Amino acid sequence: MLVATNAHYKRSRRRKQMLAFAAFILLFIAAMVSLFVFPQVPYVAWAAWPLVIIGYFISSISRQMQFEDGVAVTTETRIARALAPLSNRYWLGSYVPIGRLIVPHVLIGPEGVLVIQPRNQTGQTTVQDGRWQHKTSFFTRLMAAEPPIGDPAGQLHAHIEAVEEEVKALGHENVPVSGVVLFTSPDARVSIANCPITVLSITQLTAWANSRRSPNTVLDEATRRALTEHFDELIPEKVAVEQEEQKPQSGARRGRR
Repeated sequence: MLVATNAHYKRSRRRKQMLAFAAFILLFIAAMVSLFVFPQVPYVAWAAWPLVIIGYFISSISRQMQFEDGVAVTTETRIARALAPLSNRYWLGSYVPIGRLIVPHVLIGPEGVLVIQPRNQTGQTTVQDGRWQHKTSFFTRLMAAEPPIGDPAGQLHAHIEAVEEEVKALGHENVPVSGVVLFTSPDARVSIANCPITVLSITQLTAWANSRRSPNTVLDEATRRALTEHFDELIPEKVAVEQEEQKPQSGARRGRR
């Protein structure tokens, strides 16, 4: 499988880490003021409270932003590993800029185009009649360790529409474009009832990739290549997914097999 990931997102992750470090410094200063200044000058200790509030707020935001990128293992790496059984007739693009949107993951193959909308939440998620509900513990909510589940279906539809418009602008009217909400955490559990969209776990995605060894060819080779080249060119600067220490690459990279 060919893989192309937007290198700009690697730099944005570093900025988020710096933001988290700044929050830690604020909380550390507040703790030092409370422990060492308060016994000597009690009224000065009140200055620690604004630092605590600001530090907690910044820390919560940075944790949620980093959570969306993937904890321990980045989201694009988890998806690339799940899709590793696919042949080089497939192309996976991560964080593809299309118009004003950044489409998280686009998979182009013989069957058409698949938009992948990831969710990294752990634990239990229930989808019933189009309503999404994610259960978290009180401690998780207090520490803002995981952001709310949001509206995965709405985001997926918006990204599918953007991809469809981009494909049609190339003159390909009959290319099938579909989408899936993917839970990337191996600890995620999803209960589905009357859900109008496809929802998969990372294990199910791997099983799907293994079943594509003899794919049902819908796109002719010329169309598939044209789409792959076009979407690859939309990514301004690329970096290897599973070898992040390498410098940005100028083109799509081969994923691990």
